[in-house]
Amino acid sequence: MHQIHWYVAARNELAELWLNGDSEFRTALARLVAGVERLLQWHPHEAGESRGGNDRIVFVDFAVLYIEVDDVDKIVWVTQIKLR
Repeated sequence: MHQIHWYVAARNELAELWLNGDSEFRTALARLVAGVERLLQWHPHEAGESRGGNDRIVFVDFAVLYIEVDDVDKIVWVTQIKLR
């Protein structure tokens, strides 16, 4: 099982999305992030598409997450989150 860590810039992007969203959007965003994190913990190499090396891009509902998978330390780094 991998741990999930967010780069500060990605965490700031997530916070900006949260702050700019209404209640319905915030609920959807919270569910999306929780679901993606569960997937990445157990199956990071099955999520999204490879972008070479350890980099992957994950398309989920209304968002895109850019991640780096570190199999040595069992960490998935979320480097960016954007709306589609």
